Amino acid sequence: MNKLLALTLILSLACLNIIGCGGGEKKESAPATEQEAKGTTTPAPIEETAAVTLTWEQIPVYPGASLEEEFTITDNPQYELFERRLYKTQEAPKKIDAFYRDQMSKKGWKSFGHYEMDGVFESTWGTKDKNILCWVKTKETRLGGSTDINILRAEGKK
Repeated sequence: MNKLLALTLILSLACLNIIGCGGGEKKESAPATEQEAKGTTTPAPIEETAAVTLTWEQIPVYPGASLEEEFTITDNPQYELFERRLYKTQEAPKKIDAFYRDQMSKKGWKSFGHYEMDGVFESTWGTKDKNILCWVKTKETRLGGSTDINILRAEGKK
């Protein structure tokens, strides 16, 4: 189990580094819906949707966060689908992390690990069959004053 956790954390960090270096295809991002911005969306529980392709509706959006970027990784050999969204907010990373740790488990996601180092919080989530994964990373921006919320979702090849 410890090896699985370590491997999952290493994989998620590698994915975040690839994405941070521009390893994806940038999509035009639409502003978050009013419901997303207010945090009033109610994602479907993951157990009900595990047999179909994952949609963003199964992942909660932090209340008041604005969608800044959206990427799709098209050349990942491990995943059928690999996408990232970047949200920004003025809230502290620790508060955002607590929100996701609470909400993801309520929506039926299983936690595969969590860590905090130097104000950066990251958690890894998956479905019961481990075919769909989600990573949530929160950190203060380099210039300060706002917080990035990086959300990645991936669906394994069938």
